[in-house]
Amino acid sequence: MEYDEFKKLQINAATDALTGLYNRRLFDEYSEKELNRAKRYGQQLAFVILDVHKLKEVNDRRGHLLGDQILQLAATTFTKTMRASDFAFRIGGDEFALLLSETDPEQANTLCRRIRAQYENDIRELKLDIVGISLDFGIAVYPQDGDLKRTLLGLADKRLYELKNAGRESGATPFSRRGRPLETFPPREEKETPPREPAPREIPKPRETATQTPGQGPAREEPPSREAAPREAPPREVPPAPRRPPVPTSPPIGSSFTQPLPRSPQRVEHRKFERVSLAGTKSYAILAEATQRNAAIVDLSYGGVALLLEKPDDLPAQFNAILHVPILPPVRVVLHKAYTQPAAGGRSRVGCSFVS
Repeated sequence: MEYDEFKKLQINAATDALTGLYNRRLFDEYSEKELNRAKRYGQQLAFVILDVHKLKEVNDRRGHLLGDQILQLAATTFTKTMRASDFAFRIGGDEFALLLSETDPEQANTLCRRIRAQYENDIRELKLDIVGISLDFGIAVYPQDGDLKRTLLGLADKRLYELKNAGRESGATPFSRRGRPLETFPPREEKETPPREPAPREIPKPRETATQTPGQGPAREEPPSREAAPREAPPREVPPAPRRPPVPTSPPIGSSFTQPLPRSPQRVEHRKFERVSLAGTKSYAILAEATQRNAAIVDLSYGGVALLLEKPDDLPAQFNAILHVPILPPVRVVLHKAYTQPAAGGRSRVGCSFVS
């Protein structure tokens, strides 16, 4: 009985009573240990600070019991979305922290966006009359953003409030590849072609158009004649090179690559989910067919995945697969083949959507 009471005391001292997550005391202890381990083995470590958006409005309008239920729902989302090697903590009223070992900035951002999407989906089932309840997050990664715990936590907290102040109505999200409205970690250097500026107009020099008579002092300027104008025309009159129309990176889902749609300025493809590149991460999928084979994963989104295959013709329209991604445990899914596009090296890119 004394041993059982001692174990209960240990659990109560390390966990949060409401959510069942680790508490602030254990976060201070584990963050130091994980940071020292990352330094020792030369690995990356991501610090993530999250809080529940509009929790105060829920408490004021619907009561604290429902607010507690929303906090418990966030803890449940962490538990079923994170890896077994990651840690989740409740460090304040509506604030949470994650420690993600061996995780780079792109992988940390992918996990946080997946957590937020899952949380928003679970919130809809409660059918609340308050719109916009979600999770805001800020990320800092060792060693890119610093090597001290207080520096990393301060930077993650700063990026969290930058996301809040950026305005959720404008659709600003961290790590957005299109336009980059808000950066939560130092962006990679990207070479962008600067806009072509028109050449400055050359003003004819007085010496070239002036006449001088011997014995009458300096030359007097005269306006250029109409016959000389074509020879001194500014470079801007040269017609600019024609612009090349944008080349689409991939066909719309559901269309055939062999019959491309006509290019039209009115037709713009809008992706429902952002695509995250997994090139260089050794991600692969095991295709559960009659003869099992592996396929490299090119990129991944919340709605589907793109595979790289040598012979995509014998692939059925719907098939089972097991996805192996570094940030996830093996995931068993059912995929629907949406399109096929030639790729380098004689292989083909096969775009698939998730069926289940």
